[in-house]
Amino acid sequence: MLHPPGRLTMSRSCQKNKESLRGSILILVIIIFSFLATFGGILLGMVYSRFIQYELEMDRTRALYIAEGGLSYSLWELKMKKDTENNGLGNIEKYEIGGGYFTASHNPETKEIISTGTYNDVSRTVAIIYDSN
Repeated sequence: MLHPPGRLTMSRSCQKNKESLRGSILILVIIIFSFLATFGGILLGMVYSRFIQYELEMDRTRALYIAEGGLSYSLWELKMKKDTENNGLGNIEKYEIGGGYFTASHNPETKEIISTGTYNDVSRTVAIIYDSN
C-alpha cells in the first residue's frame, strides 16, 4: 500500500502495543505516587509525633522551674518571717507565674517544704528538708 509523502500510518498491532504501553506506564505512575504519598504521610506523622514530644518536654521543664520558684518563695517567707497570704509561714496557695502556677506547703515539725508547679496541665513536684540553723 502506498501512502502519500509526509503521512505515516501505523499498523493495528503497533497501535495496540502503544496503547498497552501507555496503560502500563499509567499503572506504574500510580504505584509510584501511592508509594510516595504513603512515605510522605509516615514521615509527616513522625515529625508531628516528635513535635508533640518536644512540647511535652518543654511543659515538663517549665513546670519544674515553676515548682522551684515555689520553693524559693516559701523559703523567702521563712527567712523574712513574713506570711504574705496569712496561711502560715512557708505555705503558699495557688500563685500564678510564668503562664502556670505553683503551690507550696511547709511542715515546721519535719522542716520540709513541698512545692508543685503546673504548666499546661503538666505538674512537677519538688521537696526539700531544710536546716533552720
